[in-house]
Amino acid sequence: MAKFTWGDSVRIAGEAPANVRPGSPAEVIGISEQHERHGSYLEVFPSGVVYTVEFNDGTDAEVHEDHLVPLASDKHWK
Repeated sequence: MAKFTWGDSVRIAGEAPANVRPGSPAEVIGISEQHERHGSYLEVFPSGVVYTVEFNDGTDAEVHEDHLVPLASDKHWK
């Protein structure tokens, strides 16, 4: 079960890979549960939920749930 839902404000965890911008705020714009990832490039992620997040500059990235934390504020960053 997904920890976050569409539109949630999150922060990329400090120990996340550099290519997903550790420490950056983002917003969840997509959710890929494990059973939905067959045959896709998302299979390279470990078991669990992978989120598509959008950064405030409009770029996006796929990030495993282990590398996301809730943003301190309950308001969206946009």
